[in-house]
Amino acid sequence: MKLLFTIKETASEIGFSRSYVDTEIREGRLIARKIGRNVRIERTELERWIRNRPTKIVGTGKRVPPLNTVREKTVLLQPIDNAGVADRGKR
Repeated sequence: MKLLFTIKETASEIGFSRSYVDTEIREGRLIARKIGRNVRIERTELERWIRNRPTKIVGTGKRVPPLNTVREKTVLLQPIDNAGVADRGKR
């Protein structure tokens, strides 16, 4: 199993053009390593990039979040006074 890919090999592997892969690298969405004068993309990085890509359900146009998206609920906490009662800002 190959561990490092050139930009051309990466483009071939994922079925996109080389210029698209260059753009993804330039915009920071796909991380490439420079080894001497050569640019290489690690297999694990390519797999991460594929997992994180938003997709659409074919024929519906509905977007599906990336596979590793975790939806977190934001909870606002209120300070509690010494009596154990939440401070509502009234003083």
